[in-house]
Amino acid sequence: MFSLDTGLLGLPAVQIVLHFLYKLRRKVEHKGYRAKDFPISLRHFVAIGFPAEFAPILEQAGWIGWDPGKQCLWLTAAGKRAWSKEQVLLDFGGVECDAVLRVPIWWGPIRELWLGDDLIRRLRQDATLGIAVVNACQVGGWPLPVKSPFADRGGKRVQMLTDGLRTLNAEQRGQRILFEALEDHLYFTWMVM
Repeated sequence: MFSLDTGLLGLPAVQIVLHFLYKLRRKVEHKGYRAKDFPISLRHFVAIGFPAEFAPILEQAGWIGWDPGKQCLWLTAAGKRAWSKEQVLLDFGGVECDAVLRVPIWWGPIRELWLGDDLIRRLRQDATLGIAVVNACQVGGWPLPVKSPFADRGGKRVQMLTDGLRTLNAEQRGQRILFEALEDHLYFTWMVM
């Protein structure tokens, strides 16, 4: 079993990722889903300093599920039990933990956009342009800027991106995420308000 003796849990980036996955797993299970159905892109975590080579190590320890083909990971039931015991012993690094929890998560199968513990927006099934925009963000690990998911179809690329961003900016709850197109409409940005 994985223990603090390995020293791996002493690394702030690993602590942050495990804490983040723990919170996500609790949220997913509360809604009646399995954590494996909502894997998170490794790029999401590498952006905050998580060494990619740690994913297979954590999988061997039984704490995470790891799909090397899709470069995605999720917290296992064993990881959830162990982390709920260990996390009280660890310092999460405060600012870094807050930073990773401020990166949005798009749960495609249930069409929900979350920021930390807050549901920001639930999209209707027919909101295809907004869904395409957040899918582009999630697949890329929420980079800045994000490449537009729309090809130029008879000059409608600009309008499609504009409509998708407008859909996402409307009717948000609690905290807000502002989505804006860049001047050329080939890329767009997002910002937590």
